[in-house]
Amino acid sequence: MEFWLKQDVTESKETAEITRDELTAIEQEIGKVIPASYKEVLLQQNGGPLQYRWVRVAEPTPEVELIEIDHLLGLETDGNLSSDYLIEEWGLRGDILVISGDGNGFFVLDYGEDTQNPPVIYLEVDSQAKMRVANNFDDFLSQLIAEAPATNLDDENWEGVSQEEAERVFFGTDVMAIEEMLLNFMWPEDYGWYFTNLLKLSNHEDVFVRQTVTSILENHIGLYKVEAAEKRHLLLRQTINTLLKDPDLDIRAIAKDVDKFFSESED
Repeated sequence: MEFWLKQDVTESKETAEITRDELTAIEQEIGKVIPASYKEVLLQQNGGPLQYRWVRVAEPTPEVELIEIDHLLGLETDGNLSSDYLIEEWGLRGDILVISGDGNGFFVLDYGEDTQNPPVIYLEVDSQAKMRVANNFDDFLSQLIAEAPATNLDDENWEGVSQEEAERVFFGTDVMAIEEMLLNFMWPEDYGWYFTNLLKLSNHEDVFVRQTVTSILENHIGLYKVEAAEKRHLLLRQTINTLLKDPDLDIRAIAKDVDKFFSESED
């Protein structure tokens, strides 16, 4: 299984290597048993974006069968500082090891349930909901898939689409459907969710998708700046910065104007 997403070395950051001895030392320092399969993938690459970015939930609900996971955290040789920081920053439980996530939710190994072979749990920050993703890390690996299945939506029936259905479109291969879904949600109830997906799609391999993201920001950045909570502005800033480095000249030019407006409105 090709676990890690291969990136152009000119565009990706160097990922530090880690040795088996260093992993053993980390286990001793944090006082937790790191699953053997987790250690094996970290020996290949110590964290980074994933080739398989969706995971089937072990205990699905009618609303959630798949959850996106686009990266896996590596382990620092002087302790899992990223996990420690995230636990403190977001008020998470201390008997876990964070393996992936952002401000919306985190994938963790739950040592409170099993200290030797912990299950993989998804913790949602806002609702504080807890979802069992996999019974252990081995099962987690087997449940990863490269792409969410296509939805049964037809092109003319976007009303009432859930965020979960929208994300399946966003990470599918139909670029026209992605455009339609982005436009369908451009007046979102959840700005954090929408801005997070704009940021992810600003890196899409298809220039048409990136042009759509650019056009949405060009036409609505002023409204988004006013309507969205200030803590969500960082997502807009990150998206603009990504578009400023886009290979397409037109996208970069528009992003430059958006960046100027956004920066001036911050003063």
